[in-house]
Order: sequence, then C-alpha cells, then structure tokens
Amino acid sequence: MLATGLFSEYGHATWQGRYVLPYFDEAGDPVYAIARCTGSKGGGNAGYDGHPADFIPGKYAKMSHTKDYAEVDEPIYGLSTLKRDGPVIITEGIADAITTHEAGYACLSPVTTRFKQRHRELLLERLEGDRLVIVIQDAEVPGSSYEDEFGLDLPQFGPGIEGAVQTAHYLHENGVDARLGELPLLADSLQKVDLDDYLQEWSDTLAPIVSSAKPAAQHPAHDPTTREIDVERTEVSPSGEGSALWNLTMPDVTGLNWGYRGPSPLGHHGDSEDYFLLLENRQIGYDHKYDATYHPVTYLLCNAGVRRQNNPEGPLTDEEKFESWRYAKAEGLIPSDDEVPYAALRGVALKHGLCERDDITDGWKLTPSAYLAAIETIENEYGLESGRNTNGEPVALIPSVSNEWDWRSDEPSIPLEEARSRCQAAIEEALINRSTAIIDALPSMGKSRGVIKAAAGTGEPLTILVGRGHEEMYEQYEEWCEEDGLKCKRLPSFTSDCETANGTHGDAWRDRVMEPYSRGATGRDIHMRIEDMPCKEDGCTYRSQWSFDPDEYDVLIGHYTHAHVYKAIQGRAVAFDEFPGGAFELDSVKGLPGTVSTYLEDSPLPVNDFTELIECRRDPALRDEALRQFASRDGIKVAPDADQAFTQGGHSAAPFVVLMLIFGEEVMDGWEVADIESSRCLWHRPTQTFYMLTPPDLLPGRGVIGLDGTPTSIMWNLALDQRFTHREVLDKDERSKYITETMSIELVRTTESIKPSGKGGRYVNVEDDTALFENIAQEHDEKPALIAPQAALKRYEQSGALEYIDGTQHYGNLLGSNEFKHLRVGVVSGSMHYGDRFIEKWAAYADEDIDREGKGVNLTYGDFGDKILTHMREHQTLQAMFRFGRDGNGARVYINTNTLPDWIEPHDEARVVRCWSDGERQILEVINDLDEWKTSDLIEHPDIEISKRQIHRVLNKLTERGYVTKTRKGRALVWRADGDCPEHGDVELG
Repeated sequence: MLATGLFSEYGHATWQGRYVLPYFDEAGDPVYAIARCTGSKGGGNAGYDGHPADFIPGKYAKMSHTKDYAEVDEPIYGLSTLKRDGPVIITEGIADAITTHEAGYACLSPVTTRFKQRHRELLLERLEGDRLVIVIQDAEVPGSSYEDEFGLDLPQFGPGIEGAVQTAHYLHENGVDARLGELPLLADSLQKVDLDDYLQEWSDTLAPIVSSAKPAAQHPAHDPTTREIDVERTEVSPSGEGSALWNLTMPDVTGLNWGYRGPSPLGHHGDSEDYFLLLENRQIGYDHKYDATYHPVTYLLCNAGVRRQNNPEGPLTDEEKFESWRYAKAEGLIPSDDEVPYAALRGVALKHGLCERDDITDGWKLTPSAYLAAIETIENEYGLESGRNTNGEPVALIPSVSNEWDWRSDEPSIPLEEARSRCQAAIEEALINRSTAIIDALPSMGKSRGVIKAAAGTGEPLTILVGRGHEEMYEQYEEWCEEDGLKCKRLPSFTSDCETANGTHGDAWRDRVMEPYSRGATGRDIHMRIEDMPCKEDGCTYRSQWSFDPDEYDVLIGHYTHAHVYKAIQGRAVAFDEFPGGAFELDSVKGLPGTVSTYLEDSPLPVNDFTELIECRRDPALRDEALRQFASRDGIKVAPDADQAFTQGGHSAAPFVVLMLIFGEEVMDGWEVADIESSRCLWHRPTQTFYMLTPPDLLPGRGVIGLDGTPTSIMWNLALDQRFTHREVLDKDERSKYITETMSIELVRTTESIKPSGKGGRYVNVEDDTALFENIAQEHDEKPALIAPQAALKRYEQSGALEYIDGTQHYGNLLGSNEFKHLRVGVVSGSMHYGDRFIEKWAAYADEDIDREGKGVNLTYGDFGDKILTHMREHQTLQAMFRFGRDGNGARVYINTNTLPDWIEPHDEARVVRCWSDGERQILEVINDLDEWKTSDLIEHPDIEISKRQIHRVLNKLTERGYVTKTRKGRALVWRADGDCPEHGDVELG
C-alpha cells in the first residue's frame, strides 16, 4: 500500500477533499495522479474557500513519489495521447491539457512552467521523427503595471512564457520541429488567456495557432539578457539608406538642451515648474507629473496631436510612423528629400485602401503595385517627396536598434567612464520605468555611485539598502547624496542606535536586551516589554529616529531588512546593493528541540514536546487539530510569537517550526517544504535543522533594482519573491575587454585544479602554495596581497607561508572592499564551496531536486544546482580578482584555482614545477651563504646528509633551471649562485 505513494507511513491518505486527476501511460493504464484543490488558494491558505478536509498547502499536490517507501515515479502527463495523428501540443497546465485532449489533439504537459531535467531524454525519445510540436503557453501581460500600459518599455516575460521558449528551443536544438504558438490577448484586458479558455470560448480548433507558430529563436523572450528593447521592424529601401527620422534626438525635436529641467514644451500643466527632464544618458524626455516617457518619435506624435501628452508610450503603428515622418518634414527636422520609412509606406497603403492586410507577405512586404501606388499617394495627395526610387526593387536592410536606445559601443575597448555611464543609464532606465531589474555591471563600473546619480537625474525617490557591517558604505552614500544635492537619511538600527542595545548603559543591560533579540524579538517588541530600559529616561535615539516623514527625503539609506518596513519603501524605488543573501532567512534556531517543547507547553495542540511531535506529526488527527487551532475566517493565520522570544529557551519562530513539521511535504531526499503565511519553510531531517525564508513585501515600492556584479538571477528571485529582468550592461566580449583593456588586469592561472580548502583547510597544499607565493614575491620584487578562504588563511599562517604575503582578505569579506584597490600584484588562492547542504537548501526553496555527480572540475549538481555552484564558486573568484587594481591603473593577479568564469581567457599560465626535497633544501641553505663552491665542499659539509651522487643531481637540476652556473677550473668544477634561488620550490610564472 505504501509503495503506491497514495498513503503516508502512518497509513493515512495523502489527500483529502481534492479533485484527483490521473496520468495514463502510453498503453492507457493509470500510473500516477495529481490532486487539485477545490478552492482557489490551496488547502490551509488564508481565505481558503474549498473543501474543509483539505489540509495541504498549494493548488496542486502530487503522490509521494520521493518517499523512500514509494515505488512510483512521476511520468510526463499525456503520453497516452501520442498515438493520435496531427501535431503534438505542449502546454503548461493540466486543465489546459485535459481540454486539449477533449478537442482531439495529442498533448503533453509538465504540469508546471517547464519539463524537469530527468524528463528531457524521454521527451526527445517520444517526439523523435518528423512530427510537428507546438508549444502553447498562456497569453500573459507583461510583468508590471507600468509596462502593461506602455509598450516602449523593457519587456518582461512571465515564467510560463520563458519556460515555453526554453522548451521549444531545447527540442529544436535536438532535432525536433518545435515551434511556439501564441494565444490572443485582449488589448483592453489585464487577464491572461489560457488554452482552456481558448478552446471553450474562442474556437474548437487550434488550426490558426498551429499555422502561425514560429521557431523559439524568433520570440523576444528567447534571449532576454540581450533582447532588451523594442526594435523597429525591418525597413526596406532601394537605396539601402533609410530615414533620418530614426536619428533624431530629443534636443532636435524639442529645441532644448540635454539636462533641461522645467515646464513641459508640449504645454505646461500643474503648479510646479521643474517636472519635465531631458536625460542624456537615457536619450529621453520624462514628465514626472504625467509619469510619462518620451522618445523623439513619440514626442513628435504628441506635438502633431496624434498621441496625448499624458499617454505617449506604446508601440508605433505603421500609420503613426508615417504621421511622425510627415510632421518631421513639415517642421524641417529632416531633409525634404528624406526617404519615407517602409513601414510608413505600408501604413499609407493600408489607410488609403491600396492593399488589404492579407496582401502583405512575410509580415512586412507590399506587393509591387501597392508599393508604387503608396509612393504616388504620398507625392500627389500629401505633396511630399517620398525619397524613394520608383524604378528600384525594395531591398531589406539589416534590422537595427534605433539610435536613441542603442548605447552599446562598437569600439574595441571601453573607457572606464563610458562603462560607468552605461551603468548609470541602465539604472536610470530602471528607475523611470519602475522596473524589477538586476543591473549586471562588473565591479568598478560604479553601480553604487551610479544609483545616487540616477536618483538625482530622474528625481525618483530612492531607498538604497546594503549589508550589515559596511559602515563605510553608509557614510559613502551620505557623501554622494551631499555631492549631488540630495537630502538623505540613514534608517535607524536597533543594535547600533539604541543606547541600551549598543552598550552605552553597560554590558549587563546590553546582554539583557540582546537575549530576546537573538530569539526573534524586534526592537519595538523589546522597548514595549522591558519597561525599565535606561535609554527611555533621556529618550532612545533608535525610537526617536523613526519619527520622520519619508517624503522629506530624496534618499533613505538602510540595511536589507529595512525592506520589511512599509514606511521605508512606500512610494519609492528600492535598490539592493549586492545580493541580500541570507538577510531574509532564518537559518538556525538554537536548541530547536527545546524551543519547540517550550512552545508546546502552552499550546492547545495535543502534543507535549518535540519528541512526541516528531513521532505523530503525520497523524491526520493532529493536522485537523492544527487547522482548528490556527484557522480563522481568513484561513490559517500564524505570526511570530513575541511571547516566546521573552521565554527562556523559546523563539518567536516556534509556531512556524511546529506547522512546518505538521504540514511539510518532501521536496527531495531529506528535505521537506511548507509555505506558511508569507514564508517558505524547510526542514532538513538528517540534521533536524529548520530554515525559513521570508521575502519582504515590495509591492508598496515603485520598482525594485538589484545591483550586482556577478548575479545569479534565480537566487535573487527566490530571496525577494520577485521575477527580475536581467540587464547586462556589457556583453561577454565587452566584459572580457573590460578586464584586460579597461582595468588593465593581467590574469595568470597557476593550476588546473579547483582547490577547495575543505573543512579546517585539510585540502590546502601548503607546500606548493608557499613556493608559489615566494616566487611571485621574488619575480615582482614586492610581496603580493592574498585573498583565500578563511580555512586556507589559517593553514598558511600556521605554516609560515604568509611570510611572503603583504596583506590578506578572506572571501566572505570582499563585497565593497577597496583595501587592495591600489595594489599591482595579487593572488587569489583556492575556491569557495559552502557544502552540499547550501545547494540543496536553495534547490528546496525553488521546489527543485539536485543530483550530485563527479568531483573537481567535473563536479555537477544538475541544471539548477550548477547555478548555485557557480554563485558560490566562480562568482566568488571573479569578485576576489576585482579587488586588485580597482583604481584603473592595472594589476597582475595570479589565480591559484581553476574557477574563473568560462568567458574569461587568462593572460598567461603559471605552474608550480616542484617543491624542494629535504636534500635539496639542505644544499640550498648551505649555498645561500657561499659566493662559489666546489662539489667537494658540499660533499664534506656536515649539514648535508645526502650522497655524492644526489648532490651532483641536485646541482645539475639547479643549473638547468638557471639558479646556479658551473665552470671548470683545472680539473675541478666550480659552482656559483646565479640570482636568488627560491627557498621552497621551483615555479614557472609564465
């Protein structure tokens, strides 16, 4: 019975009160099932309106196929329909797949946004041959309200669309004729259209969707890191030159200068006078009052009365392209003989009935007769020169991004100021568009400085959040705000600003308030519950600093966790300087069994302590009682229990731990997950460790910006519960040139090994590394600085290897550090690895599984796990490398680990040839004190214990390597030292 996956180890049914949807194999036999909630939110969620016996969180619940006792595996849904003729449809939702089956089509579904890694080979096997595959996902509106309304902004694609594009691309790359079919989206609706809607309410056939399907490469979401803006459709011209319309700038069309700030030239509105801006970095105009962005062509359309001043954005129609070109000619902004854009010509043809839309081929091409008739109409009816040769054949031009948005350079190298200007422009764009975007800009490109300049340039109110322990960053931001004329405020911190908590009133008081703080109490909880706190007598700085009006400040500066404070983010752009990491994560509860037992002592649940809870946590009766205790009219309600934070052995997160243990479902071997309130909770059974990720609610803000030189998008998405657009400021080729040319950093790789340090530094090769450090110091006549894992640094210190090093830093203390910015020689030794559990944890947060295979350079954790591995290994090496020569004057950095990102080509290679043996060391110690010597001098020396033959062999090797020379005087050989011979080993430095 347990092997079916339909029952728990206690014999209770996996589901109650749910619709059960079976999976059938290719023979038509049921082999698996998934259960859907009867309500809208999933059993146990707040406001649940479904069956009262349904206790499982989430819309869908699967069989327990990951349990050790289960002997079932989750197949691909819909395999039994592949015997049907016609195209194979792939769609996201199981309801869509069922409706598609009922319509007579073969249809497969991953029952999520994309197929799992383990299903890919099976998918290819079942779809091999010449069968057409159409991937159809929901028609989704873009990801933010601002972008929904204005088509010229950065597109954002939902997870369904991105998953569909990835699936279609994967199939195509493996020989399957796979295409993307797009469902219609009502222009006046913000609701998505899914396949189920389409087949039941729109049509009973998918023929129009199938016939119009296109390859994944033609979809704008195919490469979202480079397909960032809306490009003009291909223009066609006999001359191949195109129109000057697309080269106009905002100063051209407004008559104002870049940097202008004042009333709108389209017509003043309101009381203030400085709301319209011309932003050179973005090449746009921006109206703060209307919250409207103008590009040169849309500005012309507003001036011409075609578009409204308060709503200029949106894709250009063919007719609007003609109207903007016509207006620009009338105003003398473009030459009288300027060539009419081909799209504008097409708009004339359609407007004047010179052709039907069905007559347009390939989506853009007019028939020859319509082409000539449109030119004649422009010249005769509008009295304008078309600028086109009526004797020529239309020739397709290469599609290009319009000049006003094309900020990438064709130059072979990127000056530092240009790189920083690009970075600032990307931030300004995100601020103006109120985007949810990661600005991917390499270290030293001025992300932190740029976000303040961008706030000053756009006038957008900003909250900038940084990590704890970076006091210098707070001060730096305050200085930049002062330089740019922005009024700023540093948000108060309980541990720093409360006089009781920071120790002003003595260690005893500090320890007293920090005890409940360490158990989850907030600063507010502590001030409310401890009445005799000494800081209350003269007024606590922490409490008084929260009495302010945010609207009085242009910039608020705080810690990542201030994102949880509504007052700190409401109506403001929220920028995170670097990945917030574990700022929103509770990753340990000290003495957890005792903490749970303490909570259960006063809990109405029918269990007395942690041990009893573990033994009966899967009992349905306990689940039912938990639902009754935590249920309200709005569903299950649970919050941090402040009382527990002030109870000896307690913790405010105790109720979350208890509910996790009762309602958690296995996500991978050893890991369970449950969504409780706004937190995602994990339980690691082997170590009995509880984790809780509670992303801040950023909805009250006006856009979210991540500033990161080495971002891992999926981790940003999980940590902040957002779907970020990944905006690369430089492409891969430019990134490589930025390192070698802009920053003048020479990278020398010294090993083919990954070189993790291991627990306690047990994998560190101290002998080889010491020889490397010594030879680098001799080569450059100066000691290098060193960055390495903490465990490795301890081993180096114990062995004396740091004798050849001038300054050290460990990997965990790099972000924002400028300690080595002026140094010209550096070493990055060893790689970071936080352990398998770190990767497993983030996979569990994402409902993913991992599969570790190989070791060293062949180590892999699967598609998802490798992204986390890259985050903690390659990205950390890159960050370390950039600590040297940050002043732009160059550095030579020796990389003593094979973990550089694959897009970086080292300048040179080096290697440790060998470390000296004991006999070689004996000889070197003796000859370092001699000007010249004979072989007999060494043979007879009391400190040399090796044989005559070994002495000859060592001296000859040293001669080959250039450390000594030999000459013959009479019948005797005389040896001399030729430069400094390293003490620890022979190294080739490239």
